[in-house]
Amino acid sequence: MAATHISQSCSHNTADRRMPAVAGQFYSASADTLADDVDGFLKSAGVSPATHVRAIIVPHAGYVFSGAMAAKAYMRINPAQRYKRVFLL
Repeated sequence: MAATHISQSCSHNTADRRMPAVAGQFYSASADTLADDVDGFLKSAGVSPATHVRAIIVPHAGYVFSGAMAAKAYMRINPAQRYKRVFLL
């Protein structure tokens, strides 16, 4: 089975997209503020990419609670490494 890039599997039709259900509760309702928050978490992670990541387990409890720890996990992924499969649950 061939890998599919996420942009190929996502609808580009805005009518097919579900609106955020909890924006403003667990993360900012403002797209600009949210982008700044995520950038801040990633820049403050303080870790370097690992040579060979096989798996990461990332908390999901709202950015104010787990954003910093999630950023540390994601920053361990080496952007130069190619992966055959990625699973998100």
